[in-house]
Amino acid sequence: RGGKLIMHHGWADQLIQAEGTTLYWDDVNQTMTKAGVPVDFAKLYMVPGMGHCSGGAGPNQFGQGSSGIVPADATHDIFRALMAWSEKGTAPQAIVASKFPNDDRTKPVLTTRPLCAYPQVAKYSGSGSTDDATNFTCANP
Repeated sequence: RGGKLIMHHGWADQLIQAEGTTLYWDDVNQTMTKAGVPVDFAKLYMVPGMGHCSGGAGPNQFGQGSSGIVPADATHDIFRALMAWSEKGTAPQAIVASKFPNDDRTKPVLTTRPLCAYPQVAKYSGSGSTDDATNFTCANP
């Protein structure tokens, strides 16, 4: 019916096992593929180092909690990525997540990293700062 779905889950979630989400995702893909329906209406973004919904060692802010923390565009804000996809037909690619010092969003950003549509992961290009998302590409593991 044209609906769109974006899911996300932190790999370091201490409350809900991340593997449960990836298994569910794999099951949905397998079921839809067997039924001859391409899974082009949904994306899953697994977030390295993120705990339950936010926080953690990795870049963990990408518009999932409240607006105004990250740039208000479809590249940095997962909600705006969903809006662009459902309203304009622009499917999201990588979403840039930000890490703030001690998760204090009043401080300047320390690190950015692309969140890739599962099963892809962010791979370092081999040059430039590992704190800059532009030095990573999404690739299969």
